[in-house]
Amino acid sequence: MRCTFFLLILYNLCLTMTSCCHSDRNPDHRARVNCTGMTLSTVPSVIDPATEVIVLTNNEFVSLSWTSYQSFHKLHELDLSRNKVSSLENISDLILPSLRVLRLSGNRLQELPESAFAAASKLTEIYLRANQLHTLNEDTFKDLENLEVLDLSQNLIHVLPLSLLSVMTTKILKTFDVEDNRLKVMPNQFFSKLPDIPYVYLSKNPWVCDCEVRYLTYWLDDQGHNVYVHTGPSHIVNDPESVVCDSPCRLKDRTIIDLTDDEYCSPSGDMDSAPVTTAKTSCCHTDRNPDRRARVNCTGMTLSTVPSVIDPATEVIVLTDNEFVSLSWTSYQSFLKLHELDLSQNKVSSLENISDLILPSLRVLRLSGNRLQELPKSAFAAASKLTEIYLRANQLHTLNEDTFKDLENLEVLDLSQNLIQVLPLSLLSVMTTKILMTFDVEDNRLKVIPNQFFSKLPDIPYVYLSKNPWVCDCKVRYLTSWLEDQGHNIYVHTGPSNIINDPESVVCDSPSRLKDQAIIDLTDDEYCSPSGDMDSAPLTTDISSTLSSGYVLPSNQTAAVTQTNTIIPTQTNTTMPTLT
Repeated sequence: MRCTFFLLILYNLCLTMTSCCHSDRNPDHRARVNCTGMTLSTVPSVIDPATEVIVLTNNEFVSLSWTSYQSFHKLHELDLSRNKVSSLENISDLILPSLRVLRLSGNRLQELPESAFAAASKLTEIYLRANQLHTLNEDTFKDLENLEVLDLSQNLIHVLPLSLLSVMTTKILKTFDVEDNRLKVMPNQFFSKLPDIPYVYLSKNPWVCDCEVRYLTYWLDDQGHNVYVHTGPSHIVNDPESVVCDSPCRLKDRTIIDLTDDEYCSPSGDMDSAPVTTAKTSCCHTDRNPDRRARVNCTGMTLSTVPSVIDPATEVIVLTDNEFVSLSWTSYQSFLKLHELDLSQNKVSSLENISDLILPSLRVLRLSGNRLQELPKSAFAAASKLTEIYLRANQLHTLNEDTFKDLENLEVLDLSQNLIQVLPLSLLSVMTTKILMTFDVEDNRLKVIPNQFFSKLPDIPYVYLSKNPWVCDCKVRYLTSWLEDQGHNIYVHTGPSNIINDPESVVCDSPSRLKDQAIIDLTDDEYCSPSGDMDSAPLTTDISSTLSSGYVLPSNQTAAVTQTNTIIPTQTNTTMPTLT
């Protein structure tokens, strides 16, 4: 009896220690341990030192400590994507000589110091997508002589240091990705040392097409065959015309590769020949949007307040890529006809707390690419007639169930590319709207859809759920059934303005045996045990090896552990794990 009790405790301890860490081999047959979504903040001590690939995505790491991985002498790849990493340990010596691939996408890095990767200077691939990088140090990647892939996309980078590439010791850079940043100018001769990089991504930046664009124009003309754009999570197309002007206004959305000198530069060659509208508004441009509404566009002017010269009769105000740090509803109160407000790609981290309706005509609010971490109850009461709200690519971690409650006309809610881990059960059910057309939570950290989440609004025409770490245990049953019924309404983004119907885009992230399986195709016996209360996946953790060595051995070296109708910790009908 005492032995049985001890084994029960030990069994639970082993499960707790390793949770859903899973040992297998990656496509290159390297020994891999996957500890995704375990709320870890330190490296589990049970991981075998012989492991070659460590996956720690969607956890709680706040920094990258190189020394924490020093015991893994064969470590080839480290994945810390989608954590809270804001700094890298300062190590000047090479201590991880075998590390080749580093994934740090979806973290909180704001800067990278000189020689930031000296501890792993043999790296060939570095992924820094979707951080908060504002600037780059020209010597950050200097000593990485084997670097082949550098992904800096979806950051806030304003300037590329002139010598960023020229000081690199690598001669084999194959991918340079700065798509979706805030770049305005390509420094003259930037690519001169590495003129023929096979994959370069430059789209979705606010390029200024004045005289300084000449170098980029000529380079695109020569290297257009190497310029690509992302059209989906794993899809790219060659598209040199994806690199377009953002300003001056007369050239907005023009493809840079097609420009001629006389279009972007005056005969003197030292100033933009665009007509100046007013001295106070600089490049603020007045026109009409496709719906013929009076529009003022003040993109990229480093504004932090609303220009006083804007006509009060303006219906659409575009203030993208400026320096606003908050949304002050009262600042727009004088615009009685204001229909649409675009504050995308600013630094907005808060909304003014106004409980009364003061912007009754506002219908469309664009706040994508800002720094919002939370939204309080009734956050949009000042503009409660809103029909479209875009909050893509902020830093939202949680949602208040009453945030959107009183928006009775809401049709579009875009919450994609945030850090949301949980959807409040009543988020949709308390909404007063009956006409929600788009619900987008693509690319967050969601693991579960609450039971009956869509019950009040069961037939939303456009729902985006892909690129979330869905856990496929018994709780996925509701999502599976809902997908079967509503698969025709499930879409995925395949480009900036392209979508396709794809219910199979919603896939399992864990347990590992179901990873990347389409949830819509799952059956009950695949994700849920007959008892309905725990995952029926075979236990991979070996008790005896954990006891003797202190870590979990690779699966091909362990004594097998099987589990038969295990019920823990009841006093009756208990079947112990069988050691063989």
